[in-house]
Amino acid sequence: MEKNYLRRSASILFSVSLLGKGLTFGREVVTAYYFGTSLFKDGFVAAVSLAMLLYAPLLEPIMKLLVPKFLSSKRRAELATVLVTELALILAGSLVISLAIGPWLLPRLYPNLAPESILFGLKGLSLMTIYAVLFLFSNALSQILYATHRYGMAEVRQVIFGLFVISFVIGGWSFAGIHPLLGGYLWGIVAVNVYLLAVMVHARLFASVTRRRYRRIRGILTRFWRKFISLIGVSVLSTLPDYWVQYQLGTFGPQILSAHDFGNRFYLFVSNLVVPALLTPYYTKISHLAAIGQFPLRLSIRLAVGLLLLGAGLAIGLALLGTVSQTRYLMAGQFTEASFTLTRLFFLAYLLGFGVAAVSLQLTYVALAFNLHHIYVANIIVSGIATVCGVLLLRPFLGFLAIPLTIGFSYGVGIILQLIGLRIAFKRKGLVYV
Repeated sequence: MEKNYLRRSASILFSVSLLGKGLTFGREVVTAYYFGTSLFKDGFVAAVSLAMLLYAPLLEPIMKLLVPKFLSSKRRAELATVLVTELALILAGSLVISLAIGPWLLPRLYPNLAPESILFGLKGLSLMTIYAVLFLFSNALSQILYATHRYGMAEVRQVIFGLFVISFVIGGWSFAGIHPLLGGYLWGIVAVNVYLLAVMVHARLFASVTRRRYRRIRGILTRFWRKFISLIGVSVLSTLPDYWVQYQLGTFGPQILSAHDFGNRFYLFVSNLVVPALLTPYYTKISHLAAIGQFPLRLSIRLAVGLLLLGAGLAIGLALLGTVSQTRYLMAGQFTEASFTLTRLFFLAYLLGFGVAAVSLQLTYVALAFNLHHIYVANIIVSGIATVCGVLLLRPFLGFLAIPLTIGFSYGVGIILQLIGLRIAFKRKGLVYV
C-alpha cells in the first residue's frame, strides 16, 4: 500500500515537473521567436534584471531559513499564518522604496544600451518591480509546501506561469494597455500566488490566530527575523557582483544583454531539470539530521560526484553533438543567425560550470542546515571577489565570454573554501557521520 502511494506520488511529481519544465522552455522559445535580441528585448531584460536584483537580498534568506524553521515548529499552521502575513506587509512596504530607486538606477546600470531600450526599460520597470515582489512571495509559499512534502503542488506554479506568458505573447493580449510580454509576466505571477494561497488554505496550512497566540508565535518568530535580517546583509554582498555583471553586460551595447539573458535562461532551464529535484529533498533530509547531530557523509559524496559527472556529460554532449543548434529552427521569427550565435556561446560557457555550481549550492545547503552561517558569508565574499577580479582580468582577452566563464570559476573557489570550513566546523561539533 505504501509502495503504491510512493510510486503514485513520484509519478505525479515527475509529470507535473516535466510539464512545467516544458512550458518554461516553450516560454523562452516563444519570447525569442517574437522578440529576438531586439531593442525592446534589451529594455525588457534590463527592467526584469534590475527588479529582481533589488529583491534578491530577500530571496535567499527566505529560501534558506524558512524550511528549517517551519519543520522545527509544532504549530505549523499558526506559524505559517503569521509568517506569511508579516512577509506580505514587509514586501508591500519595500515596494514603495524600489519604485523610487529603480528609474534612477536603470540608465546608470546599463550605460551603453540604445536610447529606445532604456525608454522601454523605464516604462516596464514599475510592472516588473511588482512582478519581482510577487515572485518573492510565491517562493515563500512554495517553500512551505516543500517543507510539508507537497512538491507536486508547488511545481504546478511553473505550469501556470508558463501558460500565461505563452498565451499573452502568442495572442498579443494587452490588457489595460500593458505590453503582452509584460502582461504575461505580471498576470502570470498573480495567478501563481492565487493558486498557492488556495492550496495552502485547502491543505489547512493556515489557521486563525488569537491575539494571545499571536504574541507567543511572534516571540518565536523574533529569532527567525533576527537571522533573516542578518542574512539580508550577507545577501546584499552576494548581489553586488551581480550588479557588476549587469553593468559589464550593459557596456557592450545592443544585443549582448538579450543574448546573455537567453543563454543564461536556457542554461538555468537545463540546470532546473535536475538540481532542484536532487537538492530539495537532500536539504530537507540534512535539516532533519542536523537536529540530532548527524550528517549523511556517504550520501553527500555520492551526490556531489554525480553532479560533477552530470555537468561534464552535459557540457561535452551538447557541445559535440550540436543539440543546441536545433533550437534555432524553433525560434526562427525575430531570432537572427547573429542572435543565435551569441546566445549559443553564452549557453555553452555557462554550461561548463554546471557541475561546480550545483556542488557549491549543495555545500551551501549543508552550511545553512547546520547553522554555519559564517561559512556561507565567507563563500559569498570570496566568490564575489573572484567574479569581479576575473571579469576585469579576462575581459580584454575573452570579451563578453569572460562573464560566464568567470562565474563558473568563482563557484569552484567557493567549493574549496566551503569544504575547508565545513571540515573544521564538523570536527569541532563532533558530528556523527551516517
